[in-house]
Amino acid sequence: MQASFVGPMAASCAANDPTISKQKDPSVHDIIADPVLKKNLWASCFVWLLSGFNFYLITFYLKNIPGSVYLNSVLFALADMCAFLSSGVILKFFKIHQGLTLSYTMSFIGGCCYLIFYNTDLPWVIPVLLCVRVGGAMSFNIGYVSVARLFPTRFVATVFGLVNLVANFFTIAAPMVAEMGEPIPFVWFTCNCIFGLYFCN
Repeated sequence: MQASFVGPMAASCAANDPTISKQKDPSVHDIIADPVLKKNLWASCFVWLLSGFNFYLITFYLKNIPGSVYLNSVLFALADMCAFLSSGVILKFFKIHQGLTLSYTMSFIGGCCYLIFYNTDLPWVIPVLLCVRVGGAMSFNIGYVSVARLFPTRFVATVFGLVNLVANFFTIAAPMVAEMGEPIPFVWFTCNCIFGLYFCN
């Protein structure tokens, strides 16, 4: 069986043929017109906003963590690797909202523990922060991957642009919040986790 290829001349003629209808480019209006896609868009925007804010908040907060900033940076990088690997495994066996619920719950528990003990010199403060980092990175990665699963292929690029715009607009405040006095950064972080738990369900 011989393969058939369309040459450049034939492709050009097909493109100029008025009888061949062109597919309409996807738009935001098309997404909003569908109730399911509209709900997914709202949820994705809030998940990206909250996860991105928390992710960068903890990143800028790194220099305030007790101990060597270089060692802590290495530990954060290892925590990110664990989070990205585990989020892939979670999405293979569980639904998106279940993965987000797990990651936000982990971040929330870690955030609450830090708020209780941040004024002490207990040695497990850093492990608690690593738990917070893993949960935050997991929700960030799951939110990123979920777009391709929640929307038809022709809408994915449009949705990525929208959620990026919304998330980055609010995330610019993360460094300023990280510089506020204790315990404001983690109060903000924990509240974001609560809102994240609400929107992922």
